[in-house]
Amino acid sequence: MKSLLLACFGIAQPPKGNPSYGRGPAVSVYGAPRLSQAEVLFFPDPCMPCHRFLDGKRCTRNNCKYSHRPTSLSKLVFRLKGARRSLDVCVFTITCTEIYNEIVAAHRRGVRVRVVTDDDKQDDRGSKTMSLKSQGIEVRNDGDLSHMHHK
Repeated sequence: MKSLLLACFGIAQPPKGNPSYGRGPAVSVYGAPRLSQAEVLFFPDPCMPCHRFLDGKRCTRNNCKYSHRPTSLSKLVFRLKGARRSLDVCVFTITCTEIYNEIVAAHRRGVRVRVVTDDDKQDDRGSKTMSLKSQGIEVRNDGDLSHMHHK
């Protein structure tokens, strides 16, 4: 993947009666799910993904309570890992450490990363959007009186 535009993500519920929700796509040799170019991800996930799964490794913990199957978060993380040339992110705020870490990792491997966030939410407790700026990532806010809260 040469470029990735991450337009928005947020809390939404899957359509009722969707038989494919939760099953996830086939998993590639390296543990990353194969993704189509357009896929809707629903948040929050029923459970968080295991960090070893996110790293493409096998979990060695007994009774690990985290998911070892693709989740919306793991699919998003694998997409972020796949960015090679550019990554444009437009978000209300970023509080998820896994997403933050992958955005920073993309920047460190030479991907051009640009982030637009809501000016009212960028300084909220737990928000990591302005920390991206300290990592050398271009971060701008919307500068609007209304909230930038897209779905």
